[in-house]
Amino acid sequence: MKPWWTVLLLSGCLAGLPDDGDFSSAALACQGVADYGACLAEKQCAANGQLLCGGTCVANDANNCGACGNVCSGGQCANGQCVSCRLSLAGDPLTPVQSNSSVLTCAHLPVGKRVAVTMRGQLTAGSLSPICRNPKASACGHWQFVVDVGEQVQIPGNACVTQYDAHMPADVTAQHVPVPVDGTVRVWVKLSEVTIAAPGADACHSNANVSDIVLTVDVEP
Repeated sequence: MKPWWTVLLLSGCLAGLPDDGDFSSAALACQGVADYGACLAEKQCAANGQLLCGGTCVANDANNCGACGNVCSGGQCANGQCVSCRLSLAGDPLTPVQSNSSVLTCAHLPVGKRVAVTMRGQLTAGSLSPICRNPKASACGHWQFVVDVGEQVQIPGNACVTQYDAHMPADVTAQHVPVPVDGTVRVWVKLSEVTIAAPGADACHSNANVSDIVLTVDVEP
């Protein structure tokens, strides 16, 4: 027979160990935690470099980037940080009144890195008076898109076509934009006007409408 003090000592030690016989470091670390199962699942995900989100282990998930619920808006996640974001606006053309309301917010970016910000779209003239509807008229459109990195930077763009009613490519890119300390870059469109020039006539001006907008933010290598 073992001495009585040996029995008590062994009983005290075993009382602190998992009932299911799992003596892994994760199981031991979760002893005494109210939700032992959730704690164990989280530790096991972490051991594989993953996060436990919604009951599933995830890695480089654009909806859970670096922490559950951190979203890389329409983009990609790598090493716990967003490396790209994308906003696509199809359908009816965006008018100047609506333009500032369509914002791409790209958060959880790596601080200290730089990003390339791009706008793509199709620019057209708004309503025109009959005198401006000249089949020989050319048109030039002007627009801007705004990059907010703690201060707002306006990036201008211009395009011209030989027929006033044609679509102008509203494409412009800003490179080497520094990521601010909060890791968030905001981008939106700011429309200007379309100038119509017909032979032998004064220039006409129209609001610029833009459609099929795609805004992207990409971390540079």
